This record gives sequence, structure tokens and C-alpha cells, in this order.
Amino acid sequence: MRIAVLGTGLMGKGAAFDLASSPQVEDVLIVDSERGRAESLAEWLKSPKAKPVTADAQNPEEIVGLLESCDAAISCLPYRFNLEVVKYAIRAQTNLCDLGGNIEIVKKELALPGGRKGWDYHNPRLWPGPRDGEHLCSLRDGEA
Repeated sequence: MRIAVLGTGLMGKGAAFDLASSPQVEDVLIVDSERGRAESLAEWLKSPKAKPVTADAQNPEEIVGLLESCDAAISCLPYRFNLEVVKYAIRAQTNLCDLGGNIEIVKKELALPGGRKGWDYHNPRLWPGPRDGEHLCSLRDGEA
């Protein structure tokens, strides 16, 4: 699998580390708007799977194009980007895990068209707690 990690902060670092350690993952795209941050995290991982990529979360065409090249992505961006990134993932038809972070933004995500088939899915194996709207995964096929 080819997975994009959007953002290189502490959450992005943890996600990238776990993904690079997974035998099912072939490529981990380390995505940040500043090339140096993406390269620094890729070097820290010391994994041939880690590929630094420069892309701006505020540029829809860049992000949609990037997501279209991936099997899945995890958004580790500040919450102010979450709503747009979910829209980009729906457009790209790419699986997306959004870490949430602001319930008002999450409510807007939940109000997007598409319903369960489009993106709203809670996987109890990944998050055994209640389905509270803060843990979203965008599914390409809508399979539960």
C-alpha cells in the first residue's frame, strides 16, 4: 500500500513511524508544505519506504492529485484544514483517516454529502470507544 501522511508534527511523526514499520505498507509519503520538514522526518525514519513530498493543504489540486496516487492517507494537520482535506479525499476517492480535534469541524464533515458509502465509517477494531464523530475514516468503497 501507498499511504500519505499529511503533516510532519508529532502526530505525523508517530503515524509515519508506525506505517514505515508495517510490512503491508510499501511507500509512506511524508507530506508537508515545507520541503525541509518532510525531508527531515523522512531521514529520521531511516526507512526506504519514506518519501518526502511537498504539497500545500490549501491547494486543492495539489492535494487531490497526491491523494489520487495513494491507497489511503492520514491527516495529521491542524484541525483548521480538516474539513477541506476530507472534501479533497472524497473528490480523490481515497481512504482518509482524519484525527479530528475540533467537534465543530467534525460536525461539518459529518454533514457532507455521501453518507456511509462516501466516507463516514467507524471501525471498532481501530477505536473501540463510542462512535462520537471524532474518528472518521474515508472509505473508497464504503465497506464496513
